[in-house]
Amino acid sequence: MSNKKYRFQIIKDLIKDQEISNQDELLKKLIDLEITVTQATLSRDLRELKVSKVPNSSGQYIYRFTENTVPTTTVTH
Repeated sequence: MSNKKYRFQIIKDLIKDQEISNQDELLKKLIDLEITVTQATLSRDLRELKVSKVPNSSGQYIYRFTENTVPTTTVTH
């Protein structure tokens, strides 16, 4: 599995399973899992995965997928 594909899967799992409110928080979780990524790359990843910020039940904005289903990973060269 490529680094990008693996990273995308971890990001999808984290966003699906947790309430993450900002890139810094997501970046720290990735680092805790020993995934090295820059903030710029993470920002591109979130855009490519179609992640948006939406309010949760308490009004705090958290990351969620824009699509109704979790997107599949596409690798482009």
